[in-house]
Amino acid sequence: MKYSNKFRSFVTLAALSACGFVAVADEFGTSDASQAKTAANTSVTGGTLNIQLDGQSLQDNGILQYFPQSQASFAIRTDSGFYFRTDSGMAEGINTPGQFLQTSGLLPMFYGEDATLVGDFRVMYDGIAWRVIDTMYSQRDLFDLNITETQFDANSGTLLLGGEIAVSPLWAIEFGATQASGAIVGTFALAGTAEGGVLPAGVPMGGGGVAGGCTSSPGPDVIVGDLTGPQNYTAANGYEALAIGSYSCNIGNVWLNWFADTNQHPVIGGNLFKLKQVDGSWRFEQIGQSWLKHGFFALSNTLCCTCEQPTDGTHLGVGCADPYTAARNGSQGGLGPKWQVNASSGVFTYPPANPSYSGQTARRLQVRTTDLEPSSSSIRYYGSCMYVTPDDAAAGNKNNNESYRQVTVSGSGSAWTFGFTGSTQRMQAGIRAWQDSTNNVTEVVVDLTGDGRYIIAYQVTDLGNNTWHYEYAVYNQNSHRSARTFSIPIPAGVTVTNIGFHDVEYLNGDGPSNVNYSGTDWAAVVADGAITWSTETFEQNQSANALRWGTLYNFRFDANVGPTRGNATIGLFRPGTPTDFVFDANVPLAPITAPEITGQPTGGSICAGAAFQFSVTATGDGLSYQWRKDTVNIPGATNSTYNIAAATYADRGSYDVVVTNAGGSTTSAAAALLVTVKGDANGDGLINNFDIDAFVVGLSDGEATYESQYNNEFGCALDINGDGAVNNFDLDPFVECLLNGACP
Repeated sequence: MKYSNKFRSFVTLAALSACGFVAVADEFGTSDASQAKTAANTSVTGGTLNIQLDGQSLQDNGILQYFPQSQASFAIRTDSGFYFRTDSGMAEGINTPGQFLQTSGLLPMFYGEDATLVGDFRVMYDGIAWRVIDTMYSQRDLFDLNITETQFDANSGTLLLGGEIAVSPLWAIEFGATQASGAIVGTFALAGTAEGGVLPAGVPMGGGGVAGGCTSSPGPDVIVGDLTGPQNYTAANGYEALAIGSYSCNIGNVWLNWFADTNQHPVIGGNLFKLKQVDGSWRFEQIGQSWLKHGFFALSNTLCCTCEQPTDGTHLGVGCADPYTAARNGSQGGLGPKWQVNASSGVFTYPPANPSYSGQTARRLQVRTTDLEPSSSSIRYYGSCMYVTPDDAAAGNKNNNESYRQVTVSGSGSAWTFGFTGSTQRMQAGIRAWQDSTNNVTEVVVDLTGDGRYIIAYQVTDLGNNTWHYEYAVYNQNSHRSARTFSIPIPAGVTVTNIGFHDVEYLNGDGPSNVNYSGTDWAAVVADGAITWSTETFEQNQSANALRWGTLYNFRFDANVGPTRGNATIGLFRPGTPTDFVFDANVPLAPITAPEITGQPTGGSICAGAAFQFSVTATGDGLSYQWRKDTVNIPGATNSTYNIAAATYADRGSYDVVVTNAGGSTTSAAAALLVTVKGDANGDGLINNFDIDAFVVGLSDGEATYESQYNNEFGCALDINGDGAVNNFDLDPFVECLLNGACP
């Protein structure tokens, strides 16, 4: 099926209407009317039903083997029984049980080798769903209709319905293809001519409300006002799949281009993220991404603002909103790959690459079943949708085009169910859920001139036992140049363990020549004072596993030191200037080494009453000192020097100092202090008869002999009279010292 034709019928019908259409009551809400009209009952008496089926999807789902006609137009007959009420230019009561539209026309279908004709379809609402029934031959309940666009032009009396065509459960059962039930196999557009009529008894009519306004941005500015759904699909080959609905709003003051069959419309992508507590720390990872839904028709609903400028579907008006259901965003035939889109400029190739595919999961938001666990307090999921479009990017409004919402996950094995909880966090990229949901997460936003935005989030967790876990998530929101290296400084002496990396897969041919981008993990190397993860260069491989737009990669490790502030670096993939950028982050602290003593303390020999100073010099950070005497701490002696003002014999001993910092302790060499008391000839601290022999040795044999035999200072001990000489004039004073037990 050609992308260029897929939605042309609906857009053409809308463009042919006489006036701009005003969005009316549907499953998403209502919009204000542009003109006041008198309340009236109205019936559809003519018009056209256009359908476009995807033959490949029908065949893949086991319904048809051959389908020669992908597009068909059927006239709405005048005997239809479809009534609704108009009030002030609004249509009400569209989804009313028992109403139907009868068409005329034939459509050939082939079941294996058997051909049959279906036609004269009855389009009706049975109170549960809109259905298409073949009333010509088979009376088969063929299709369910997912109505996503409802518009009414009060001036021309034209009702427009549009949406997706899904395989009905009954038809799927008929072909033994129950897995095909609900599969999207095409689109439809119904343009009915409405006239005043008599409202049958018992047909209820519904109503709607009007939303308020908001402040506009300069230029066109599309945001995701709400995430809806999600749509669940059957798992296959180890992958689950879902789709996320997106309700866009133009909060700008200029309408936004929305031209089908061109590259002047939005493309819409979805992501799934997982937040999990692991070994006491949190990690936030992207576990799935979708292909891109190409926008084809913009409604004029009200959600974020007052719809000030309703349009014919080729623009999203000022203040207006447009809903795409989850089923529509998961419509496989309408999805194109991400690789052809420059999210920075909003420019993309149209029609997009369209490689063959099969199965229920292809192109949708796929996630490995092994990555899924039931939601809990320690396991949470978040989905996001992002719009990329050229005129929004040109106006400088590309950085607010993503919103996220919490997802619930339940199930096991290969059977999982996704749901939404909480409210949509408007204009917030999915990565912001990490900081919003846990403590101690820091975010850094880097906008590259002439390119796009990166959001980096990180968390450092103290695991105890001198181990810290470093967790980084890098999200490339819309950078075309992409990233190929991630580097964190690792100082000398730091031990790094448990190095990890996580990326997200490209699937189903999302890459040049319909070959997926590489999924090879980035290699990590610890060298030259850093840990650096990297993939191949652009010159080596243009399809390398670069961190491209709309994807989040993780980098993690453990270290034996806590964090400090430092510069991390991201290197860019595509050639250009700059080649990298630096941002502030928590990085491992340089380890503090134990002190090194560069000047040892020295001892000495002094006379009692003299002053003495010990000193030490050491290098290191955050030093503290503790002096010791005979290995016992000296109270208060906590400086690099230790002073003794007036030494006594008790100060004799061995002195050292312990120098300490966060890196450890170092003990100096011991330094001996000798303190000699006058008259204490033998150096025992007492003056008594045991000093006589020592005094005689000093007098008779001299200083050298005396000091070799006694641990004492010669002059201090024996020069009793203090005349500077040791001789017979010291005898009488020495005897007096002996008699008194001390020298005067």
